[in-house]
Amino acid sequence: MTAVKARAPVLGGNFGVWGGMFSTFDCAVKGVRKKEDPWNAIIAGFFTGGALAVRGGPRAIRNGAIGCAILLAVIEEDDGGKYTAGDAAASAAAEQYGE
Repeated sequence: MTAVKARAPVLGGNFGVWGGMFSTFDCAVKGVRKKEDPWNAIIAGFFTGGALAVRGGPRAIRNGAIGCAILLAVIEEDDGGKYTAGDAAASAAAEQYGE
């Protein structure tokens, strides 16, 4: 149990870095594409996975990017391709574009 308590801040920090990078890439992709669809999350996942693996070299970048994009594609498919109502940015964009 002490090992879990000792590791929790590290895991929390790693998740925070992943979430911050993903959100940054997601907003950037939305800005460039001017669309609100599941592809934004998949593309952002691709960039996030690649960026997090950059210290491992080209093969790690490729594998991280593809793996993270697949994970986000599965999440988006499971979500039916719709963003949740709790996502304030998506809700605001949907209202703005009449979706």
